[in-house]
Amino acid sequence: MSRITITEEDTKGAGPRRLSARHPVLSYVFGDMVRGFYIVGCLALDLFGPLQVRESFPTLGGIVFIPVVAGIGGLVYGQYRLYHRLWPAASRRRVLEVVERETR
Repeated sequence: MSRITITEEDTKGAGPRRLSARHPVLSYVFGDMVRGFYIVGCLALDLFGPLQVRESFPTLGGIVFIPVVAGIGGLVYGQYRLYHRLWPAASRRRVLEVVERETR
């Protein structure tokens, strides 16, 4: 005998629905791709940004080095915070309960 439990959620104050709730297929197909593009873009910015600064100011190598390192550190921290804001861990799918069924 199968049992199904239906529960209601309080939606007051929930705010706008996320894209994954409105378009689950779109989120499933493109979600990981967008996340991958974000990571690759951040890595490219972190690697090629200092090279661009070095090429822009070739004579100020020693003077510009410390602010560039501090700027890259701040940029990486900002990218990390933005990543966790865009894709929070709590909204990722998780298994709530596995129920075994008896088959006849």
